[in-house]
Amino acid sequence: MGEKFSGGEFLNKRYPDIGKSEQVKLSHEFSSKKEANPIDTWLKSVESFHGRHRDDPEAMYHIRNTFHNKYVIKSEYIPESYFENQRRLARERGEGNIEITPERKKQFAEQIISDQKSSLDNWVNYLTSSEANYPMWAKYWALRNMVKFSSYDRKKKILACAINTRSIPFRN
Repeated sequence: MGEKFSGGEFLNKRYPDIGKSEQVKLSHEFSSKKEANPIDTWLKSVESFHGRHRDDPEAMYHIRNTFHNKYVIKSEYIPESYFENQRRLARERGEGNIEITPERKKQFAEQIISDQKSSLDNWVNYLTSSEANYPMWAKYWALRNMVKFSSYDRKKKILACAINTRSIPFRN
């Protein structure tokens, strides 16, 4: 028969940086149940943590907040090209030349941030729920790709699967 599949090996091939992360190193160092691959040890600890805390609203708030801090754009990083695009779209919709005042920029930024948080929360809530019956490596892989690839859909007010890091720089 075939070898046992290692989600840690899968992730390490796709993200060579993961094995060097502080979380993986510490998890493996302090685990009483070490896997052959340190990433697998870390994945088991993350799965255990989420399993223990998925029904704790305060813990879930902190998990979501951690993702917000890492992946949701900060208003100062929204490029001027975004606002220029909003001006162009307003003209195309027949609204004329709208003025992009500091107050309007603030409103656009608040809407983007709110929409990104909401979409990201939906993903985190689902992936940490008991309904998401996938191995932890697959959840990590999905979330990591979700925040890396796709685009923000302003009309639908959602992140269409992900956050577009190519057009709007995100703080890492």
